[in-house]
Amino acid sequence: MSDSAFGRIHSSPQLSELYRRLRDELDQLGDYQVQHKKSALHLTRGDAFMTVRPAADGLLLLLVTEQPLQHPRVHTVGHPDHHAHNEVAVRNPADIDDDLLGWLRLAYDSVSEPDPRP
Repeated sequence: MSDSAFGRIHSSPQLSELYRRLRDELDQLGDYQVQHKKSALHLTRGDAFMTVRPAADGLLLLLVTEQPLQHPRVHTVGHPDHHAHNEVAVRNPADIDDDLLGWLRLAYDSVSEPDPRP
């Protein structure tokens, strides 16, 4: 088994399928980059708006939003840099629902695009 987050995700058919579905939805929001780290993937557009961590039973998402998300599926873990960090577990395809898609949009919109000027 790979010791990188990307490797762990893609070594599991379940995690790979969940990640593919998330990426399909994120691709509809606009441009972003994926930074591969050992324990997680950071999705950025200037700043990070989401972290994806592989877990034994699914993916753990850390969504960065301007305000804490108020929902039973969400656990807010902190407010660094005037943003809320919200944990959401994605264990099966049904978890990628309208609620999650709305939260992904909020996270994506919570960070500004990088300045294209050198």
